Amino acid sequence: MLNDTLLTRPMPPLQAHPWPAMAPFHTMPPDLQTLLPLAPAAQRHLVATLRQEPDRYRRLLHDGLATYYGYRYGYQDSPCYRRTDGALEAQLLQTGLVLEDELLTHALDPDPIPLGLSQAEAAAYLHELAQDNPGVRHPVFPYLATAASRTALEITLLLETLRNEVVDDEVALLLVGLQGMMKAVVASNVWDECGYAKLSGFHTYWLRRLLDRLQA
Repeated sequence: MLNDTLLTRPMPPLQAHPWPAMAPFHTMPPDLQTLLPLAPAAQRHLVATLRQEPDRYRRLLHDGLATYYGYRYGYQDSPCYRRTDGALEAQLLQTGLVLEDELLTHALDPDPIPLGLSQAEAAAYLHELAQDNPGVRHPVFPYLATAASRTALEITLLLETLRNEVVDDEVALLLVGLQGMMKAVVASNVWDECGYAKLSGFHTYWLRRLLDRLQA
């Protein structure tokens, strides 16, 4: 429970920033517009056909899933932002499932997950897997550390702000369906993301505060 003292504190000025910092929905991407009204089997066939055109294929997955998650999270880049459209929402949910399946089974081409591992074996497997993870060892990291200009760093931080501002929502969704220790771990992460109920400690504010100071 939040106490009265917390609820009556002055609102931090960073609360006035648009959140998340993304452009409002404009137009539906053409291939996504074609995909939305189709039945699931026809959607899967069209997506499979587009694998032969890598640029269109990747663009459909990127734009399609971005539109789908914007809708799921209720962000302003959603075509249903602050309005109800039952027919379109049903299409978005169906299409999102098809595109997620395509991403996981074809686009990412994941290795099979080994079964029957002990906890120590699973930890060793994940550690080895992380060694080639581009999210850990991407060339952009040494560039930012040693060669990037101030302007490049500021642009990177602005882009990272958007990513940072939605992580708490993503972690919160992980809570659903978990029980016991797994739920406790995720709940602890949500609590940390949300600054232990102190607005100034929210992770969504950290980069905002830094960027505001840089622009001063």
